[in-house]
Amino acid sequence: MKQFEDLDLTMYNSYRLHAVGKTVFFPESEEDLVELYRQSTDYILLGSGHNIILANPYYEKPMIIFNGNYNAVQWDGEDGLEVEAGAMMHDVAQVALDYALSGVEVFYDIPSSLGGAVVMNAGAGGEEVKDGVVKVRYLDLQDLQIKEIVKEGMSLECRNSFFQRST
Repeated sequence: MKQFEDLDLTMYNSYRLHAVGKTVFFPESEEDLVELYRQSTDYILLGSGHNIILANPYYEKPMIIFNGNYNAVQWDGEDGLEVEAGAMMHDVAQVALDYALSGVEVFYDIPSSLGGAVVMNAGAGGEEVKDGVVKVRYLDLQDLQIKEIVKEGMSLECRNSFFQRST
């Protein structure tokens, strides 16, 4: 896991607004996330930095950023793609194309990481993330355990999900 102090956040938001994060973490594994949340549960989470405006010049609260990290996209050889939360949607669509998989090509132009897209059930062209997701691994902040939830348990609705209602 990488950690930075007084990090310039300009390159971590799509509007390229200047702001500084006092302490910023870039986790690279589930274990990194568990370690962070064992220390505290009070973080600002930032994915790809799209659809967000950094309104403050300085952020005292620690940040966890998924941008250029925790972003693997790989074919699991059986059930489809296994994708980490920080992967950009266009990368997911490209890997799907490489393996002749269909169903996610509509998301190529959505400026989002997969984690953010799942949380808000992103959509385009009449399709939504719920149409392609099978299951999600997530950190349950109540007991700090990594859990899996299948699509049916995520309550994926128009721009809403279990994850938004469970924080």
